[in-house]
Amino acid sequence: MNRAGLRAIRIGRLSALVRPRALACLAFLALVALSLLGFGLTHGSLPIPTSAIARALFSPEGLTAETHYIVMDIRLPRLLMAVLCGAMLGMAGAAMQSITRNGLADPRSYRRERRLQCGRAGADLSVPGAESGLASAGRNGRGATHSDAGGLAGA
Repeated sequence: MNRAGLRAIRIGRLSALVRPRALACLAFLALVALSLLGFGLTHGSLPIPTSAIARALFSPEGLTAETHYIVMDIRLPRLLMAVLCGAMLGMAGAAMQSITRNGLADPRSYRRERRLQCGRAGADLSVPGAESGLASAGRNGRGATHSDAGGLAGA
């Protein structure tokens, strides 16, 4: 082990430097995630035993149609979608942090700028076929005139 706490792990021809404590934390979190997935598959309005879940996943021909339907068509897709949605939210948060170069980026980071952009977009869309005074004031630095409003101001 070197000063950074890294240890070399070799499996056949492959080798990697890992932190043993981080590896233990990762293994613990994976175990917790798998146990929660198992809990989600077995508990519901119709409790299904773990043995029936294993049979439904690996040899479904020995199950009743109801158990097979509940496990394979309701619970498993719901859990897989929950895992995928969580992963996508995590990746979106990581992208937000890298784009803003802010390790503590959260949804309130750009609240004011987003409100101003939404207000400007709403003003642009309020009158079909015409630019609003708010949008044209932002573009040319002066207030709206009759020609800026597309002639809708009584010209």
